[in-house]
Amino acid sequence: MSESILSSIISAMENLLLEEPKVHVLLGGRKEEDPKGEYLYIFGIVDIDPIGMSVASSEGGIVPDDDDLALFREKVGEGMLMKVDVFAKQFSFYKVKEKAEPATIVLME
Repeated sequence: MSESILSSIISAMENLLLEEPKVHVLLGGRKEEDPKGEYLYIFGIVDIDPIGMSVASSEGGIVPDDDDLALFREKVGEGMLMKVDVFAKQFSFYKVKEKAEPATIVLME
């Protein structure tokens, strides 16, 4: 994920929170696998075929709650969940399959 894409996702979440207490956007990109693991390349916000989702709430926080995970499973199923705290300017990433586990991200331009 590039820093500019990360910035655009956080900005979108900030704008959406002006209207709703809990918001989400779908993230598009591609999946790749090699002997070391699975990689998700996030290209930006999409309307269809997501590989991930970003969520935020007016309560803040960077740990997904049960509602976040239920929404993720409904909209995406498996993939990358990004939890954004727009007030603290913090975010976290989770790999979601059977359960949500912290994920490592690499920022690149």
